[in-house]
Amino acid sequence: SKKLNALISEKKLNIELYAKPWHDYVGGEETAVINSMLGHRVEPSIKPPYPTTHGFENYPTLVNNCETFYAVSQIKNNEYSNTRFYCYSEFTNEEYLNQKVLELPIDTSVKSALLEFNHTPSDECFYQVGGGAAGTCYNFKQLNRKFNSLTSIVIYPQNLPEKDIILHWANYFVNESCGQCVPCREGTYRLCELLEKYYATNKLDKKNFDDVIFSLQNTSLCPVGQISANAILSYWKNVKK
Repeated sequence: SKKLNALISEKKLNIELYAKPWHDYVGGEETAVINSMLGHRVEPSIKPPYPTTHGFENYPTLVNNCETFYAVSQIKNNEYSNTRFYCYSEFTNEEYLNQKVLELPIDTSVKSALLEFNHTPSDECFYQVGGGAAGTCYNFKQLNRKFNSLTSIVIYPQNLPEKDIILHWANYFVNESCGQCVPCREGTYRLCELLEKYYATNKLDKKNFDDVIFSLQNTSLCPVGQISANAILSYWKNVKK
């Protein structure tokens, strides 16, 4: 800490900003971030070794998000008050609109956060909590719960055609898979294929569907494949009528 403060005060700490070459979901994984900074293909690396021992240019590297460093600065200045950033958006016409961010107490419930964003939970909507397109879907009666870890909320109209939103999520992960590991590269494609057939024939190939889900969740290299079916499964469990 003293050494770091000395570097900062003497203006000997160099800070460089790297912009990702394109928008991608997997690019948020810690080793994918490092690969992007090195000019390599944006994909996760097999671990171990971990970035804390072999990271950027093979040096020990701390990878974290802006919120964490913000909290660390508050702790250092004795200003931390057990808060987090909460994100809010509304899905309309295939776009995420009315995006907002608030700093709220760390133990805020989903319902309380929505009220802070001036939204009253309603049976005319369903809610996706945490992880964006991989978040868990809940109906309006299930919101008296804490956030698991990721504090984002997306609101969808309840009358949104099921086929449209399910295939929207499925195609999203087909496009966002980096393609490095077979379970995710093939699994997201096959999942989308099975769902398209289901909505065309109203008949789900349950055995193959379950096999693909198991493979994605248990053998994908990184969380992108592991969580790619979360929204679909939770929608069918909690929202579908």
